[in-house]
Amino acid sequence: MGKLMVAEGLGATVLPEFSVAGDPLLRSGAITYRPLAQRVAEVLLVIQSQRSASGPRVARDLHRFLLDRARECRTGARARAAG
Repeated sequence: MGKLMVAEGLGATVLPEFSVAGDPLLRSGAITYRPLAQRVAEVLLVIQSQRSASGPRVARDLHRFLLDRARECRTGARARAAG
C-alpha cells in the first residue's frame, strides 16, 4: 500500500529493500529508492477500529496480537535502556 501511495504522489514511506528491488513501480520510474544512512529505522504502526462494532473475529485477533506484540517490544526496549 505504501508503494502505491508514493507512486500517486501522496507521500514517502520506509520499506525493506527486498520489497522495492525489482518492483515494476521502481522500473517504470513511478517510485525511487534511496537507501537509509543507517540500517535501523523505527516503524510506527497504527490500527484503528470502531468501538461500536465488534468486527470479524480475525480482525479482533489481529488487533489483540498487535497490542500484545507492542507491549512485548516496549518491555524489551525498557529493559535494554535500563542496561
